[in-house]
Amino acid sequence: MNGMPITTAAPRRIVVIGVSYGTDQLTVRFARQIAEGGATPPVDLVIVDNSDRVDSSNFFREVRRVHPTPLCLKPKTNLGYFGGASFGLAAYRERGSAPDWIVVANVDVEFRDPLFWRHLAAWDGEADVGVIAPYIWSTFLGGSSNPLMGERPSRYRMQFYKLVFRNYYVLNCYELLGVVKNKAKHFVRRQLVAASSGNHEATDQGRRIYAPHGSCIVFSQRYFECGGTLAYPSFLFGEEFFVAETARRLGIGVVYEPRLKVWHQDHSSTGWLRSRRVAPYLSASARYVADTFFR
Repeated sequence: MNGMPITTAAPRRIVVIGVSYGTDQLTVRFARQIAEGGATPPVDLVIVDNSDRVDSSNFFREVRRVHPTPLCLKPKTNLGYFGGASFGLAAYRERGSAPDWIVVANVDVEFRDPLFWRHLAAWDGEADVGVIAPYIWSTFLGGSSNPLMGERPSRYRMQFYKLVFRNYYVLNCYELLGVVKNKAKHFVRRQLVAASSGNHEATDQGRRIYAPHGSCIVFSQRYFECGGTLAYPSFLFGEEFFVAETARRLGIGVVYEPRLKVWHQDHSSTGWLRSRRVAPYLSASARYVADTFFR
């Protein structure tokens, strides 16, 4: 597959749902880039503040200073990443809006490429596609975080994750080894590409994949029309597997589209090392994913 088609079809309605937790300045930058992106028609924006504060009015005032019409929401409690996104999408739909594309993103994602919105609004791939994984340039890895997984992992691999993530120290050791491995892989790939063609992006092609990276996932309306949801039962982590397995169950295609480019300032909210507060969420999600989809 030499890349998924992007056509000149009539522009479609797009909504971006950004979920923030202790990242106010990044959220303001996120809102500004969307407002200044030059999309036609303008991209709708929903900001969900999952922070622990009671009053978010000052924060929302800053967001509205850079974006004229955001829907700013403060849940009564922290709902987690997809929980917050689901909350935001429900509130947006209550306004009577029916978007063609729903972009769910961490607010540390940057939309630097003005063509992103034009490509997405005109994207017209295969009829069964419901999830798009964009090219996510990781500032830490020095390459794209997508595709997260090209093929569905085995039951044994997912059960292994469940066991590894039960222990705080083993979890962090394993995560650090994974970071080193991925960073080395991207470094080697850059060197090989530079030695051959000198153009990393020219070698990257759109294709069917299993799971998208969770920092920015694009959903078409088809995903929801077929029964897909953002109501992930676990609080945090593992959202990618939930999306992949939902799409698999519903017969919905997931594609990697490198012509949709975003930049990601990795782990702005959670950090590279898992804290004792965060680690239980990762363990619980690994257990949920393994026991629900890979028994």
